Amino acid sequence: MDADLSPTPSRPPKTTNTTRRNWQLDVLLFVVFMLVSAPLTTGIPLHEWLGLVIFAPLFYHLVWHWKWVAGVFTRTSRKLPPHTIFAKWFNLALFFMMLLAGVSGLMISEALLPMLGWMVGPDNFWLTVHKASATLMMLLIGLHLALHWPWILQRLKRQPTGGTTR
Repeated sequence: MDADLSPTPSRPPKTTNTTRRNWQLDVLLFVVFMLVSAPLTTGIPLHEWLGLVIFAPLFYHLVWHWKWVAGVFTRTSRKLPPHTIFAKWFNLALFFMMLLAGVSGLMISEALLPMLGWMVGPDNFWLTVHKASATLMMLLIGLHLALHWPWILQRLKRQPTGGTTR
């Protein structure tokens, strides 16, 4: 059962600040993701630092959408529409690929961990896991963008040239 989001005198409709905050966070995640995805361009040290830094906005993204996450994982699938069931499992797969890419990235760190005094040697297993999970993550993020493309286009069309954003 969805909450009534119709405007009332005592409660205004969903604020544009929430939408703007989500948009800004999504743009930040996209930019950092694009940089992390190009280690030959950024260099390994920046690639590793950005790979670590990206977890902060990802954490906030998860917290800001926690109501949705909790809702879809506490209800039985029979009570959810098919597109929500798909989104639930798709987002879980994306989350685990990001986590796996991050953990495997730490296990093969050439700059970040050695700088902090933790030496890890080259490991073909973790390198293979990192490459595979990062590749699958890129595919999933591409699909994620495609699934949310109407919202992205809507936000791009509404970007102000000097006024307020709705």
